[in-house]
Amino acid sequence: HWPYVALGADIPTGLLGGTQEGFDEGLDFCLGTPLTPAHGFPYSNRPGTAAALFPGQVPSGIKKERAALLRRMIEEKKNAFLVSSLELPHMQVVFEFRGKAESAPYQGINEYYSDCRLLPDEDRATPPYGELVPVKALTSERGRLNVRRI
Repeated sequence: HWPYVALGADIPTGLLGGTQEGFDEGLDFCLGTPLTPAHGFPYSNRPGTAAALFPGQVPSGIKKERAALLRRMIEEKKNAFLVSSLELPHMQVVFEFRGKAESAPYQGINEYYSDCRLLPDEDRATPPYGELVPVKALTSERGRLNVRRI
């Protein structure tokens, strides 16, 4: 139904009993999905909980390595998604704030959960906060889209 979509997820690595084979299978699954806003992080036990005493604990170093690999894969997918966004005829952004400096651009988020910033030459008038503003993505840089109003 939606030809262009982004899915978000929180993905812990190093869950109890997590094997390298299981992790590799999970990475392959993630590669085949439109996961772009995703957060990869190492699972951490909480002292005093039953889970902290269970067998099959994954060593901390392995959890961190897996999380770093997952984050790199997610970042690559996110950058590819942002580049593909440049082909869309338009999108909508909710502008949330302006940076601290007087010349800082307005920033917000679009319906695909991508960070956007209004190009400086578009800053002539304050965009309405909390309202959807139609924009066109022009470039992608540093994990966000640079947009102009349409």
